[in-house]
Amino acid sequence: MFDNNANTVQNKNISLKQYYDFCLNADMSPNFHPNFVEFYYSQLKIKPQIIGRMNKNGQLIAAYPVLYRQIFPNSLHKKILGKKFNILGDIGQPEIFFPVLKNSTKISLNNLSPTTSPLLKNFLKRSINYSIKSIAIAKKTRHKNITREQKKLLQNGGKIYFTDEINKKDFVDIYIRLHCKRWGYMPDELRYVRKQIIKLYKHIHGGILLLKNEPLAAQLCFKNEGKNIFYVDFINLGVKAHDKKQSYGSIMMLSTLRKSEHVAFYKGKKLRFSFGYYQGKNHYKSLWTNPEPTFIAF
Repeated sequence: MFDNNANTVQNKNISLKQYYDFCLNADMSPNFHPNFVEFYYSQLKIKPQIIGRMNKNGQLIAAYPVLYRQIFPNSLHKKILGKKFNILGDIGQPEIFFPVLKNSTKISLNNLSPTTSPLLKNFLKRSINYSIKSIAIAKKTRHKNITREQKKLLQNGGKIYFTDEINKKDFVDIYIRLHCKRWGYMPDELRYVRKQIIKLYKHIHGGILLLKNEPLAAQLCFKNEGKNIFYVDFINLGVKAHDKKQSYGSIMMLSTLRKSEHVAFYKGKKLRFSFGYYQGKNHYKSLWTNPEPTFIAF
């Protein structure tokens, strides 16, 4: 991700408070906001491990949480932690976008190693090839067909409520219910996702789609308002089964995208969002975004 003269940049362990203060004037993806970082370490019941990068003058120019010598969290931790990873909730496929001081020189991350375990070598190779095709930028298109579907549904009594309009209990109940139906989970299997949403609700973005008071779709995103960027990370979607003529999920995603554009404009921030790994031009994500190089830690 970064390159620099290793003799002029040094590592130093910093506290969560120092990390929080540093993040106040920086941009980052939601999973690297101090509130998420504190939640994840508390779930693992370990002390936060945060690396600060210091320039030759002793000034903090970058910082990031780590676990097992890996920037934390990232997809590799799912393999390393196994079932224990579930207690974190849902991290999606996070872009490794951590706070860096504006106008700072580039920073080397080559001191981090993924793992020496031969069991993970093939996974690591696949992940590297996969992750360089990640997407984290909006495609500028009006999505005319989905807009027509959205308009028709709303004219027939459909309603959309965003997370800043509903309380966290109502949102999480509907999201968990629809998510379980879509993916075949039992509600108890998502108890940590429920805890994560409740605890971090001020960072939750998205909403629910209703028709005659019946929930049709629920979009879960994470958000972070940084110094210059309003960042939205699309995590997952719960949706009711329906025929192929009507895509409730697409309507909810479009509505969330439009809401994101509105919030970013209102706050005077640049909008950036991520849908995670890109799987080719025929994948559904290509409808929403264009691929671009992203920050990946391996």
